[in-house]
Amino acid sequence: GSFEGSAESLMVTDPHEGFIFHILPDESGSSAIWAAQRVPDDHVAVVANAFVIRQINVSDPTNFLFSRSVHETATAKGWWSPKDGPLDFTAIYSDGEYKQKYYSGRRVWGAYRLLSPSLNLSPTYDEYRKSKPYPVTAKPDEKVSVAAFARVMRCYYERTEFDATVGLAAGPWGTPDHVAGGSAGGLVGGWERTIGLFRTSDSHIAQSRGWLPDAVGGVLWWGPHAAPYTVYVPFAAGMVSLPSCTLGTPAVMDRSSLFWAVRLLFNYAQLRRSAMIVHINEYQEIAHNRSLKLQAQLDALGSKAPFDVLTSLMASNAESIRNELYALADTLLFRYAD
Repeated sequence: GSFEGSAESLMVTDPHEGFIFHILPDESGSSAIWAAQRVPDDHVAVVANAFVIRQINVSDPTNFLFSRSVHETATAKGWWSPKDGPLDFTAIYSDGEYKQKYYSGRRVWGAYRLLSPSLNLSPTYDEYRKSKPYPVTAKPDEKVSVAAFARVMRCYYERTEFDATVGLAAGPWGTPDHVAGGSAGGLVGGWERTIGLFRTSDSHIAQSRGWLPDAVGGVLWWGPHAAPYTVYVPFAAGMVSLPSCTLGTPAVMDRSSLFWAVRLLFNYAQLRRSAMIVHINEYQEIAHNRSLKLQAQLDALGSKAPFDVLTSLMASNAESIRNELYALADTLLFRYAD
């Protein structure tokens, strides 16, 4: 496989259910080894660049789907035998954590810490594949909102012993955003792999609400650039087109794009992050609440919402957020200039 690997750990949802889906190529190179596990309706699941599916219950086709090659390959390779009990997909087929210990597992812990704190999970473990440190799914302590998911995506493990916004590395202005380090005297190190990460192209929160017409029930909350600095902007499935502010490339500065609005804000914030992030968080909440209000209005219309009106209103909201992000960057530059 390539340096980045040839397997995928994904989430697949529709208006009625959600599955964790893992897939990797088989030895033939023309087919795949795959497994999927249903997430219970009242649970959440965390998949952080690593396999998480454990024991596959072959007698439960409602909650477990898998290719025949899952067991056939493991048996042929001598990795598993039926007498061993249910096959642990992650223990058998995962290559472990990318780069370093805690690269994936710490993020799983971080998400469950915010969504299911009553589990009181440990942030440390012996070895990710074999020690099974975290549940595949868990019941959240309370109903999860879009804002709650956004909080997870922005997490720097604040107020824990792994808080990346404090300490010597964060500097005088508390920035958790560090470029990759090198090595000193042969000693190779790495920063804590937080959930929030500056080198993010975009992230999203998908809503599949089966009790509403598809046109308004399916919504993608899109967050360009890094989650801690972005605003998640809603786009409904019934839109006939996306606004031009969703276009652009990291290779060319483009003031018409949402991506560059957030990227500019992020770079300004590095000048005095501990002060600027307060204003950024305040604006994120204002913009999110306004988007929720717009969403509620469109939900109320349901199937009566004309597609062109739906498109126009959501595009206008996105363009307003873009303009306000640039204005916020200008305001912060002026307020905290030297």
